[in-house]
Amino acid sequence: MKSLRGRLMLGALLGALVVTGSCGVLLDYLVQRDMILRFDAALADQARTLGALIEYDEDGYQFEWDSESRDLPQWFLIRKPDGSILAGSRALRSLELPQPGASGEAIVDFELPDGASARAAVLRVAPRQDAEATQTAQPVTLVLAASTSTLDATLSRTRWLIALAALAALGLSLLAIALIVPGALRPLRSVATQIENLRVDTLHALDASGAPRELQPVVHQLNALLARVEDTLRREKEFAAGAAHELRTPLAGIRAKLELALSRQREPEDHRKLAQSALDISVSMQAIVQNLLLLARPAGTDTPGQREPVDLHDLLREQWQAFAGAATRKEAAMDWDLRAQGLIHAQRHTLQIVISNLLENAAEYVNDGGSIHVATENQAGNVVLRIANTGCNLTPEQAKRVFDPFWRGDESRTERAHAGLGLAICRRVATAMGGSIEASVTQGRFTVTLSLPAAT
Repeated sequence: MKSLRGRLMLGALLGALVVTGSCGVLLDYLVQRDMILRFDAALADQARTLGALIEYDEDGYQFEWDSESRDLPQWFLIRKPDGSILAGSRALRSLELPQPGASGEAIVDFELPDGASARAAVLRVAPRQDAEATQTAQPVTLVLAASTSTLDATLSRTRWLIALAALAALGLSLLAIALIVPGALRPLRSVATQIENLRVDTLHALDASGAPRELQPVVHQLNALLARVEDTLRREKEFAAGAAHELRTPLAGIRAKLELALSRQREPEDHRKLAQSALDISVSMQAIVQNLLLLARPAGTDTPGQREPVDLHDLLREQWQAFAGAATRKEAAMDWDLRAQGLIHAQRHTLQIVISNLLENAAEYVNDGGSIHVATENQAGNVVLRIANTGCNLTPEQAKRVFDPFWRGDESRTERAHAGLGLAICRRVATAMGGSIEASVTQGRFTVTLSLPAAT
């Protein structure tokens, strides 16, 4: 059965059936036991009363019965110690009668001469001793039987009443289950309806206010998953829009150069210049595509290549040579503070991408007459690199978004030939190498902090 409602109702019904049946059987047993015990107790009392009529005197055993004031039971028998009959019903005299138990008293099932079932009280009774008797009287055996037909009929009616009560209780339980289970499943149906109404373009958190406590973790996990899906979709849209925007400009440039080359007859030298210009644009576009491919890799996956100990200080000075001219033209001061043990366990090529991007950003956005500060230190098994430059116009809130692909918060950045992918690539590579990267802005000073595992 695939329906949760059906499973719950079937399980509850089986549970109610087991409980009701068990209670019915137990109640029938207790009622039957109580009624039989009462029947036996009354039979034993009657036997004791009958035994009180037995006397022993100088003439022997006597059974004192006053016919005017007493009605003798229908089925009884009194035997003397020698086995002879003192008194009793004629029909019982020829039967093999049960003997009393070790305590001198027993209640046993018995079959009457007519075949009817009965219960018999068997007692060993000490007769009343007459003062003039010269010998001590021995106990006699008294058997008193009573038909159980009335008891059996009462027990049968009681058993039927209990069965009917159990069936009625089971029917009421089924009705209660049919009313309660749908109501109990209403929060689950509400959540299911919310999930069913979700659309890719209208993702929103599920309402967990009415969900029971057992369902709260499921709703919370679904909301967390929806938030991640929504964030992924948003990033995909931004990535696609940004990629299209960044590729559109160089493609338009190449098209313009080709259309210009084909617009009229030109000298070979002019065609060479147009071809070189189109090549430069295509090289720039190829770099953008490579960066996009790097960003498109799943988060947390490593880049290809073997890791090896890399001297961070040597790599910093090597990469700085490509950007030193730009800093010099701005008359920006370069401050080196390389005091840490600089060996890093990393892939040299990918680490070179990170260092190149960070130094290029510093040289590109430092203000005229400003300064660039590069420092390293060792912290808890990591090598920490900080690269800072003055002249930043970002706010601390905007600095938190500098690692988002295609994001440009500084208006001056829109005038430069950057796609907004450099720092996003740095974060992806740093994470893949088991490190971390952060950015902050303090009084116009933009600082990037890169932490990578040190080589052991």
